[in-house]
Order: sequence, then C-alpha cells, then structure tokens
Amino acid sequence: MGPPQPRWHPERCPTAARVGAAAGEAHGGAYSPAHAYEFGLRRVLDGLAALIEGR
Repeated sequence: MGPPQPRWHPERCPTAARVGAAAGEAHGGAYSPAHAYEFGLRRVLDGLAALIEGR
C-alpha cells in the first residue's frame, strides 16, 4: 500500500484553500472548539427567538 492520498487538492479549489488559511489564521488553528460552540449556540438562540416571536 502506498502513502495515503489527500482528500482534496488546493489547486482544484483555490478559493477554499485561501478561505481555510484565513480562517485558521484568524482562529489560531484549523479548528476552534470554542468558536464552533459559540457559533452554533448563536444559531440555536436565533432560531428560538424567531420561533417565539412568531407565536
């Protein structure tokens, strides 16, 4: 078996590569659990607020 192959190729998706690099730099890494939690929590609370306002 040879070495594992990459799942995506930056040269095929240059915009995604630039966005990913910028996001990683802004958040100090490729993934920020704190940012993901806060982002998700805001979406849930926004959805609940819209549901409550609609009643």
